[in-house]
Amino acid sequence: MAENKKKRTYTKQATTTEKPKAEVTAEKVMEYPQVEGVTPTIAKEQKAPVEKETFTAEQVQKMIAEAVAQAQKQDISSKLDEMVTVLYLDECSPRSTLEIPGYGTMRPYGYLEVPKREFGNKFMSALVRKLIDKRILIVMSGLTQAERERWNCDYKEGEVLDEYTFDKLLDFDTPKLAAIFEKLCPEHQKFVACRMITAKENKDNRISVEKAKKINKISKKTDPNGMLKPILEAFSAEITG
Repeated sequence: MAENKKKRTYTKQATTTEKPKAEVTAEKVMEYPQVEGVTPTIAKEQKAPVEKETFTAEQVQKMIAEAVAQAQKQDISSKLDEMVTVLYLDECSPRSTLEIPGYGTMRPYGYLEVPKREFGNKFMSALVRKLIDKRILIVMSGLTQAERERWNCDYKEGEVLDEYTFDKLLDFDTPKLAAIFEKLCPEHQKFVACRMITAKENKDNRISVEKAKKINKISKKTDPNGMLKPILEAFSAEITG
């Protein structure tokens, strides 16, 4: 009897080694063939979530207090830097000067800027107070309404001359000059009268009989004799002379 022989079978196991995957970058993608209608995608690197900074109620209150203090400090600093502007108007002579101790000399139509923190203290001498009351020093800007009332420089509309009007007085026709003159305070009416008298003495042809009579009539509400009496007398002498 033949011996039964078992056949041995062998299975060859394939051994494969995985190759490392190449990293795909934007540069590598550009090397691949481009297929129309297909856009290659690149996996984005995931970033770790950023933790939001939180504050306690006490810290928030502290930050608010610091912000308010800083704002107040800036506001105070701004107020300390504010200036008050004053204008000097002289009744007659443009060559006269005004000496204000500690602030120098002013000439007619000249401006002076005074630090607001000094206006009601160092600057407000008895002389300055008198000049402001007489409307010789005109406060142009830098004060609030309440401060103007306190220092008697709360001017009514048309009560005082500004530099432009004072400079152009002689160029205005009779109706316009009369309208301006009627609203002025007595001191500034004197400025106008003095300016006109000086112009007449210098033979300025902008001073006419009609203009002098009109302004003189209005001025009698303040001065019974009329502020332009010298001009009318000069015209009368020219006619009779």
